[in-house]
Amino acid sequence: MKKHDIRDLSLSKPADLALADRRLFNYLLHQAFSDGLQTTRFTIGFDELIGVFSSKAPSVDRVLLSLQKLLQMTITVHHRTDESAIEVFNLLSEVCVDRKQHRLHYAFPTLARAIYKDPALLERCLIQAHFEYKYSEALYVLMADQVFAQKAASFELELSKLRDKLGIACDKMKNFNDFDRFVLRPAINEINLYASFQVCVEPVKQGRKVTALSFSFDIQREVSSLSAAKQVIPSHRPRFFIEAPEEERAYAYLLGASTPERKKYFEIAAQNAARQRVRLSPESLDTPDVWFDWCKRELLERSV
Repeated sequence: MKKHDIRDLSLSKPADLALADRRLFNYLLHQAFSDGLQTTRFTIGFDELIGVFSSKAPSVDRVLLSLQKLLQMTITVHHRTDESAIEVFNLLSEVCVDRKQHRLHYAFPTLARAIYKDPALLERCLIQAHFEYKYSEALYVLMADQVFAQKAASFELELSKLRDKLGIACDKMKNFNDFDRFVLRPAINEINLYASFQVCVEPVKQGRKVTALSFSFDIQREVSSLSAAKQVIPSHRPRFFIEAPEEERAYAYLLGASTPERKKYFEIAAQNAARQRVRLSPESLDTPDVWFDWCKRELLERSV
């Protein structure tokens, strides 16, 4: 399966998908890539999952809880050459947990493996698990088509055409300031957090009216070749040591929290850090080990 054969690729996800669940899948992918994705079944020990759910190796029950969510997730592919053909398959399959040996055996469906080997398709698949805003996915696809096709470092698009591509009705968000605030900026912020490229946008005006938008790109990770697919997967986090049990529970809560809940504590951490003239980068939202100490007191004050 090649990206030029695919017209649309969408990922279903449970409403309560957490950072820890995404991390588990990323670790499973890393393990599979270390074997070159050549075999059909893969194995990973629980001691290799340190940092996924907390600062320690996870329990069997906690791994099973995440696996149940991952097994619910499906990829839907609409083909370009045959619009009547729609394929639906799971993200993960054939999972077996060895309670005695604390090892996890797993496999990927054949079609999923074909997608995971292509960096553009793999990123498109993984990034959808992050998006919270309504228009992020459609805008990402539009930007990624330009970046991965290496068409140009920038391009210009009429505002009316962009609205059509994002599926915005002509009677909605007619004021550009509203469009920028509620559609464009939230979507670009999410894309810049998780994509292998950064997007910058500038309005193009005729007189005082915005008629088009100019997009430019800054490549963060090289994923244009098939051999670079592994670069799409977020890297393992360094070992994070926590000794106090109550702090361990607080850190595990962050990893298992919903994205809005984690953002709330990230904003608290950013405010606390700013008082000490330390700036937390928005890109560290999914790496709570970087900013945990800045919101530890607030986390410990809640019941975890």
